[in-house]
Amino acid sequence: MDESDYKKNSVLAYIASARQSKCKNDIVNTSVVFYEESQIKGAKELLFGIVNVKLVWRRSENKNKENCADIVDLFKKCDDEAISLPRFVTGNYDGFPPVYGYDIIGGVIGNLIDEVKELKNEIKDLKDARLSNIGMLENQYFMKEELLEIKGLLKQFKQKKNVRIREKRQCYFG
Repeated sequence: MDESDYKKNSVLAYIASARQSKCKNDIVNTSVVFYEESQIKGAKELLFGIVNVKLVWRRSENKNKENCADIVDLFKKCDDEAISLPRFVTGNYDGFPPVYGYDIIGGVIGNLIDEVKELKNEIKDLKDARLSNIGMLENQYFMKEELLEIKGLLKQFKQKKNVRIREKRQCYFG
């Protein structure tokens, strides 16, 4: 093998080697927890470019998981169709996740990340609702002020009306 048969990408090196001993779910969970989003995107771009498959980016909240799953699925497709791939290597010693126990906590950490994202969304919704309520309270305050003003005008109107009625009575009975 010459140098062109090797591609430097830690994510693809990990997934290519982990496929021999781990299930897809464990690989995806570990990858999402260990690698940055930009590394996963770069790996997906590289692999899909090598195989010449149309690249589709995920937009859901679990886009990293889905992008990793796409990578694993494409590796499997290449195996099934006997498509030759270069060997993927990592550039440094810490390019792979730790070997022992990481896949176990990887799933847990992945779930925690999902829960934190969900909590952030809920907090944002609560803030938005609070701001909306503040706006409603301001509207209620202004409506109350206007109602008090109308009530004052009605009192003045009644007083003027009563004065006119008294004046008319005095004219008739006076």
